[in-house]
Amino acid sequence: MYIGRQPKYKRMTFNQFKDGINWRQILIHFVACCFFIYAFQTFSYLTNTSLVDIGRRSRDGVGLKTAFANGTTVSDLTDFLIWLNMSGLLGLLAGFVIALTISYRRRWFWMNAVFVFIVSFPVYLFDLGWRNVRQLFWSVGRLIHDTTWEFITNGALLLIIGCIFFFHPGINNFIANRKLSME
Repeated sequence: MYIGRQPKYKRMTFNQFKDGINWRQILIHFVACCFFIYAFQTFSYLTNTSLVDIGRRSRDGVGLKTAFANGTTVSDLTDFLIWLNMSGLLGLLAGFVIALTISYRRRWFWMNAVFVFIVSFPVYLFDLGWRNVRQLFWSVGRLIHDTTWEFITNGALLLIIGCIFFFHPGINNFIANRKLSME
């Protein structure tokens, strides 16, 4: 005889686990998380736009002599590099929290959001694909000749695209409707 409170949950079988996996949700939320990673990385350039301007004006990128000659300190350079590297992780965490919240509110299987985090982490860690696609998404901001507004525009564009993948009703209906119909 069991003494104490009865557990409110039942153990999940493998088939129930397998049935809860939604590849549409994982794929779409993965793309949204990638846009969040890239948006946060783009916003991180706002921490020191003068260093970005120095890098654009110099021939070989940011040389230490050029940066230090223009008043950049080692502390400024360190802060810039830390924000540049950590901002993608913040974007990934923000995307994961949004994916988890959407899964909870729509009563989707929460492990899908965990799979999205697991698949998205290497994209953040190894910067997969961003160097190739960056020129396309940053082309809108290059029309603006002010560095601050350029990165605000680029980051906002990437963030809006990520939010569309997360919150658009048509996309969420596509995720919720698992039946493939040709009608």
